[in-house]
Amino acid sequence: MNVLKQLFMVIAMVVFIDTAFAQTYSIIPNDTFKISGMMEDQQTLTISQLNTSNSTMTLKWEKISESVPANWEASVCDNKVCYVVLEDSGTMNPIAPNESGFLLLHIVGHVNFGTALIRYKVWDMNNPMLKDTLTYILTIDKNTALAETDNRKTFIVFPNPAKGQINVESGFHKGFIYSFMNATGQEVCTGYSDQNSMVFSTENFPKGIYILKLSSNDDRVNNKFFIQKIIIQ
Repeated sequence: MNVLKQLFMVIAMVVFIDTAFAQTYSIIPNDTFKISGMMEDQQTLTISQLNTSNSTMTLKWEKISESVPANWEASVCDNKVCYVVLEDSGTMNPIAPNESGFLLLHIVGHVNFGTALIRYKVWDMNNPMLKDTLTYILTIDKNTALAETDNRKTFIVFPNPAKGQINVESGFHKGFIYSFMNATGQEVCTGYSDQNSMVFSTENFPKGIYILKLSSNDDRVNNKFFIQKIIIQ
C-alpha cells in the first residue's frame, strides 16, 4: 500500500508540474521568420504570440544575439512601443485571452549584400521557466535584389500614408492578386483584380501599419511579386 501511495503521489506531482508550467501562448506562424529582400527597402519580420490561457498575460523579451551586415538598419517593436534600434529587452502591454502580442523587426539593407540573423527570447512573466527563442533571418543577395527591383517597378502604390483610400497602378495587364496583413502578421483582406489598376477603400481599416502584397494573375509571370509597407491614418 505504501508503494502504491508513493506512486500516486509521484504521478500527481508530475501532473501538477506539467500543468503549472504549461505554455500559455502559441507562436504564429512559427518560431523562425526567414525571407529574402531587396536593397533599400524596409522589410517587416513579425512573429506573434497568441494568448491561449484564460487570463490576461504579460510577455517579456530579451535579445540573445544579433548579426547584421555593416551599414544596415535594424530595429524592434512589440505591442507597446517601437524602438529605433535592436533593444536589449522589454515588456509588452498585457494581452487578453485570445488576443496576440508580437515581436517584429524592421530591417533595411544598405550598400552591402548579406544576411541578418537576429534572435530574441520571449516568455510569460508568470511562467519564467518556459522561454521560446524567436529567430529572424533576412537575406539580400544580388539575384533577389535585382529580381525584386524589377518587380517593384511593376507597381505604384499611393498615397502612403493613406487616409480613406489607396490607389494601385500595375504593369500586369491580366490583373493581380492582393493581400493586406496587419502588424501582427494576420491577413485582414485578400482578393484579386482583373484590371491593371484598383482603388482600395481603407475606411474600415483600423489606423496602423499594414503590409500589402501583390502578385500577378498571369501564370507566365507568377514569380513576380511586390511587398509594400502601408501606413493607414
